[in-house]
Amino acid sequence: MKWIPDPVRIHDTRIVRFAEWLVDQGRAGLTDVTDYRELHAWSVAAPGEFWCAVAEFFDVEWAAPPREALAERRMPGAVWFPGGKLNFGRHLLRSGRDDQAAVILVAENGDRTVLTYAELRIQAGAVAGRLRALGVEPGDRVAAYLPNCVEGVVAFVATAMVGAVWAQTGLDYAAPSAAERMAQLNPKVLIAGTGYRFGGKVHDRRAAARELRELLPGLQHTITAETAGVADSSYGVERAVPVGTAAVGDSSSGLEAAVPVRTAGVADRSSGQEGAVAAEPWRLSDGSSSSWVEALAATPVREALAVDFDHPLWVLFTSGTTGKPKGIVHGHGGVLLEQLVSPGLHMDLRGDDTFFWYTTPNWMMWNAQICGLLHGSTIVLYDGKPTFPGPDALWRVVADHDVTVFGTSPGYLEASQRAGLKPDIPSVRLVGVTGSVLPATANEWFRENVSDTVQLGSMSGGTDICGVFVASAPTTAVYDGEISAAALGASVEVWDADGGQAPDGTPGEMVITEPMPSMPLYFWDDPDGRKLRDTYFDVFPGVWRHGDLIERTPRGGYVILGRSDATINRHGVRLGSAEIYAAIGDLPNVADALLVGVEQPDGGYWMPLFVVPAGAVEPAAVKRVIAERTSPRHVPDDVILVPSLPHTRTGKRLEVPVKRILQGADPERVIDRGAVDDAGALDTLIAAARAGRSQP
Repeated sequence: MKWIPDPVRIHDTRIVRFAEWLVDQGRAGLTDVTDYRELHAWSVAAPGEFWCAVAEFFDVEWAAPPREALAERRMPGAVWFPGGKLNFGRHLLRSGRDDQAAVILVAENGDRTVLTYAELRIQAGAVAGRLRALGVEPGDRVAAYLPNCVEGVVAFVATAMVGAVWAQTGLDYAAPSAAERMAQLNPKVLIAGTGYRFGGKVHDRRAAARELRELLPGLQHTITAETAGVADSSYGVERAVPVGTAAVGDSSSGLEAAVPVRTAGVADRSSGQEGAVAAEPWRLSDGSSSSWVEALAATPVREALAVDFDHPLWVLFTSGTTGKPKGIVHGHGGVLLEQLVSPGLHMDLRGDDTFFWYTTPNWMMWNAQICGLLHGSTIVLYDGKPTFPGPDALWRVVADHDVTVFGTSPGYLEASQRAGLKPDIPSVRLVGVTGSVLPATANEWFRENVSDTVQLGSMSGGTDICGVFVASAPTTAVYDGEISAAALGASVEVWDADGGQAPDGTPGEMVITEPMPSMPLYFWDDPDGRKLRDTYFDVFPGVWRHGDLIERTPRGGYVILGRSDATINRHGVRLGSAEIYAAIGDLPNVADALLVGVEQPDGGYWMPLFVVPAGAVEPAAVKRVIAERTSPRHVPDDVILVPSLPHTRTGKRLEVPVKRILQGADPERVIDRGAVDDAGALDTLIAAARAGRSQP
């Protein structure tokens, strides 16, 4: 089955207008502006021309024009737009009407905070002024330890405006795990929250924030932002301010003004009877700590600093599940161009859209969602558990806020399917999906229970480029179980182990054969580039190997079968774990699953499937379903029931670490427990695996 784009509506999409503009400008000889394959082929055949056209079409504001688009066409080490100067933060603030909502924060309890574009511009300018007053220079690092909150958006924009480098971990990380990432960067300023909401509770993180500050020895200043209504007990005199209000620095008076909370289904708190914010910030004796309120009252920065195209914008960290988290450094210009294409062309995101992608500050999708501001859209943040108080929590946010572009995970769609939901979301025109493989059954459920006219667009890319390699577009059909196409500007190929093209329908390594501007500038603390080369270019020199096992379909779509380093190689046959997950994804009594293939010291091979039951589960019945829906060779050796499974903090399965542990590696050397959402579940899984393997 498939979803087909409306042939009338596609002519009003931005991607078709882009293709028409290319033809009108004489830049590309396209014969059919609605033919995505033709546009993609041109984009990868002439990468310099394509990305230059993107910059012109979206009217990138150059403080100094570049000499050319692509000076060095190689990987690694491509040189993009030399001589060009711009600022990413400026582009985030230039669109959107003053009275339009820029950011809507929805709390798990229903509270809502709204920041307009006018307020965002004022607040970002003020916080940028505060950072400059604290001595933050271009290239200095600003670290954030925050929940999903308005303050995080403002602080990031401010950091970009002054040319500093942003890095963030969520408040749910333990302080030592957050420090393992942040301490690498030697940040000058830490912006720390006090609490976050999850599972019906407000989690007080004041002690963790103070602990983190002590674990960053080079830190010079901390700005404390009260989040989730948790007041810092170290504050002195208190004054009443509504919980969740957004304070706006008035650039004319230098005083902060309270912006009333606009709530969804809750009483208006503008009376100021609830919550408290200190009049004076908590200060250490050396004056190295201040409040968010003070930052908002600072003398604002009027103009964003123009920086080089490849000036570092942020550091995103790898999950840390297979070793010390690596810091991936991206640049102002590269991220800007990628995020003009990914949401602007592939998702057709515009100024009249409301854009909600469920994410956390620990995941690159937080950064990608903020980039909705580049297009003048309203972005929606959610602070809470996606299935609390019920499995329809996110669908209710979508419906209540007239979301038009909604992003989620296959896991949430599967949970909705198991719960028998039939969401009513008339405002939505696109549901984007990423984070793991989307099984064909999810497409079927979506068509039958949500909408058969809304596009369900699966995509895959990663933290590595903060963008996409394969995705859908308004002009592509969606076939069940497939990702529609390679993304614009992404020269995706499927190679066998010898570096030859794998035939359609045959699994192989996903490789990228042409540079993209959002590829990492470098890894942090990797002066000779060895870590970067070993990560992406060790197998095929000069060609990016992403680490995904993938196959191309005869239609030109892609099926991702899992990580290639977690590939099941059973009796010489390569299998993808995604095929097994898809086979059992719609079983109502299976809540979660994890499959690994373990090479044994005696030359044997063990393939266990760990299952979290959502009811009565008979292992033999699970095996029968897998055999019927895939093949006998896909059937696991053992189905082991466990009460819960561990994941990364972005929700990904821990296939590689679990495999290595079951091969005998020391768990403490294989995985950073702080990077796991439930370390106790990891211990239980390992114990269950060892017990299960001891059985005849």
